[in-house]
Amino acid sequence: MERLSNMDLEEVDWIHSLPLFYRGTGDKLADLQQAQSVCLDSLTYLLQAQQECDLKISRICLLSSRALPVFGTVEQPLHGMLAGPLSVIPQEFGIQTLWLDVEDTPPDTGWSEVAFALSLQEQGKERLALRNGFAWQSETSTLPTNNQTTAIAEVEKAGLFVVTGGSGAIGTQVCKSLLSDPQSQVAIVSRNPSVPADLLQEISRIHLIKADIGNPDTWATTLDSIAEINLPITEIIHASGVSEGNLISFRDPAETHKKMRSKYEGSIFVEHFIERFQPTRAIYCSSMSAVLGGAGQLDYASSNALMDSYAYFRNRAAPHTVRTAINWEIWNESGMAVSAELHDERHQQHLKVGLSNDEGRRIFSQIRTASLPQVLVSTCNIEDSQYFYRSLIGYNLENTSDSAETKLTSIQNQTETLLLEQLGLNQIDHDECSMIWGWTPLLFSILWVCLRNTASGCYFLKFLETPL
Repeated sequence: MERLSNMDLEEVDWIHSLPLFYRGTGDKLADLQQAQSVCLDSLTYLLQAQQECDLKISRICLLSSRALPVFGTVEQPLHGMLAGPLSVIPQEFGIQTLWLDVEDTPPDTGWSEVAFALSLQEQGKERLALRNGFAWQSETSTLPTNNQTTAIAEVEKAGLFVVTGGSGAIGTQVCKSLLSDPQSQVAIVSRNPSVPADLLQEISRIHLIKADIGNPDTWATTLDSIAEINLPITEIIHASGVSEGNLISFRDPAETHKKMRSKYEGSIFVEHFIERFQPTRAIYCSSMSAVLGGAGQLDYASSNALMDSYAYFRNRAAPHTVRTAINWEIWNESGMAVSAELHDERHQQHLKVGLSNDEGRRIFSQIRTASLPQVLVSTCNIEDSQYFYRSLIGYNLENTSDSAETKLTSIQNQTETLLLEQLGLNQIDHDECSMIWGWTPLLFSILWVCLRNTASGCYFLKFLETPL
């Protein structure tokens, strides 16, 4: 990076090909760690270094192989984590980012085709795949509200439903939906399992299993405990996880992976579960953050994107399990969005268009009757949802001819506006203690990035709402 910065380049295009050359060893945990390294950690070090070296990267191309479901399935689900940096890097750094998935690794890949695909980014293409000489891109379509029940739903009417994170807010709503069928029973797998108050009347049909699915050392015992219930296992719903994160500029990979194990390692636990019990269905409770990103949420977006990717994976040891990822938008009665201490106007607007518990349960029941691999759930159009993940402020002062004093005043005004928006205040008394306002470590980090960019001459202030 220092050599590049010393070349006095106006801008640099970075092709990130590390994921392209790693195919895995067959050891699920080792492969997960390696995928985290090549898909997330290496990019973290790159972006942190380019800030220190004052190098301007204008575009990043993320390369992978057979990680996008062009023909319905993926062979490299771990590389689905690239969806996180695809959306978060532009939001935090303003760097154009493209994800290009090819069919083969070099030297089989035609680099001329790669160059052609890169040219398509200028047309607004962000996620592309090369297959059979054509460039493919994904599209979304509306799911009919009168979706008909399939034979899958008939099979699912009886048996045991295993819900990871079933004691959580959304997990509770999932269990409530499943228990509406008097023939069903639910096993809640959680670090601190309990029967939610809303489900006490169904306690005779609820089994509690204390387990940390983020800890591989406990997996064998956990699977044995589920088997001891001695009921035919119909379905697993993966609804566990937390939202931990930091700006990429301050991200510590080891610390972050440890906090997010129930999401990352949890997906590998689900694979072991599927291989052993061969359930009819596997449902992943993902998030719209996997598609829309969010500042400070690289790992939250990436871990949810990993679940999305596994929904397109066909495990040869359990080929008949039908998989579905549900990318939930914000809920306004349950979930992390409600408990998050965010008072800015945009977050409050987001909550107003969120899902109610009744809506969430109804949609969950509807999706279970379909065999779609991925469903995005939002009360407004996806394009409109992007508003809630964009910056509150975004003024680029780099090319202006204003004096340094004028720029400094503008930056001061932007910073104060950011604080008012984020903290839900009308004005700031500079003599008050910042902790009274409810400042968060992430907000401090954002302000530090803004000030550091200003000191280095970039004069670019940008902030996004923390996703949910």
